[in-house]
Amino acid sequence: MFFQNLYCQLPEKSLQSRFRIKVWGPTQGNNDTLKLKTKKISDDLRCNAYLVQKKGSFMILAGDFTRKQAARNKLARFRRNYKKAGISKDCNEFVTGFQIYSRKKLGDKPLVVRDSVENHLNVSPEKDIINAGLDEKKTMYGKWNNEIQTRANTAFEEDYLTENEKKVIYYLNLVRMEPKLFAETILIDRIGEPDSENEISLFRELFDMQPLPCLLPNKQCWESAKCHAELSGISGYVGHERQNCESYF
Repeated sequence: MFFQNLYCQLPEKSLQSRFRIKVWGPTQGNNDTLKLKTKKISDDLRCNAYLVQKKGSFMILAGDFTRKQAARNKLARFRRNYKKAGISKDCNEFVTGFQIYSRKKLGDKPLVVRDSVENHLNVSPEKDIINAGLDEKKTMYGKWNNEIQTRANTAFEEDYLTENEKKVIYYLNLVRMEPKLFAETILIDRIGEPDSENEISLFRELFDMQPLPCLLPNKQCWESAKCHAELSGISGYVGHERQNCESYF
């Protein structure tokens, strides 16, 4: 919704922010035009946008950042749409209207059982987790060729693991083998354009991360970890030292 002169109704995230990005103004304008402009900027940038009136002029700020570095991380993306964008203080006390962007996030589902990801990667719930025949031309996951998927699937023959446990190892291996590709496909499909500090930090780390060797399942490790988790849950113990479980390594 678009509100006028309602500082007290700013969302908590807005009130906590210290920096935003100025994408338009300062300039003059009429009320209806400013409303439309604020909504358009919010839609274009997929974030909250704020109409600010200061010293007789209007400007529109976008985003909510608690640290200046976080705003800097986002600035390049904002400049794709608005070349003169720059970092600004939040100016909450001068907000005369705002457009809250509602983004649908998929973070409430476990990654390892997300149907759309599994369909793109041809992951089957059966024993045969990898299914050949990935169409590289029709899916954004085309770079995940069958060789990569097969190499990542190190646990598919381990009969002591559940299917979800096998998938945990499978996805861990995908991100270890191809961290940048994982960020650009599976992760961005899950969360959309990264906008929080944690999401941006994760993307940067994956883009800078060097490939790692695949994890290999080990039944003794699994037995020891399972025993430790169960007994720790019963006793309330927090730590890594085994109490009444075999420690093989």
